[in-house]
Order: sequence, then C-alpha cells, then structure tokens
Amino acid sequence: MKAKRQKFSKPRRTAFQDEWFLGLSLATIGLTVPAMLAVSYISGREVFLGLEKANNMLLLLTLAVCIVTFASGRTNILQGAVHVMLFAAFVMLIFQG
Repeated sequence: MKAKRQKFSKPRRTAFQDEWFLGLSLATIGLTVPAMLAVSYISGREVFLGLEKANNMLLLLTLAVCIVTFASGRTNILQGAVHVMLFAAFVMLIFQG
C-alpha cells in the first residue's frame, strides 16, 4: 500500500502584514529626503540631487503620474502601463551614457 503525501499550504499573509509592509516602505522612502534636508539645514551644507535635466524631468513626470494614480483610489492597467513605460525610459536614460 502506498503512503499518501500530505499537502501543506503556504501560510497566508494577513491584511495587517500587508499594511505593515506598505507602511514600512512608505516610511523608508518618504522620510529619507526630509531627513537629509534637515541634516543639510542643521550642518549648513547644500544637498544636490545629482540629476541631469532629462532625469529631473523624468522624476517630475513620475511624481505627477504617481499623484494621479494614487488620488483616483483605484488603479487600472493603463495607469500601470504608464508607470512601466516611465521605468523603461529611465532604464534607457541610464544606458544612454
């Protein structure tokens, strides 16, 4: 007689874990720039972003698209495609030289 293999399911992530991860990511990303600006203000030194004009424009465009995406409450595939295209443009600018 053959023994049956038991199937083990993966533990599911809870909503709390998802919110915790998103909050952690947001805090890391959202507090880095203000913290660096505060340090530069206290130390009296200037902070330079170190981007060229094309990268500055791409950054502003990305921020504008993010605002539109998150303000709508719901996202769709078109908004996701716009974000992917912006990322592709960023990668092309990196390797442009």
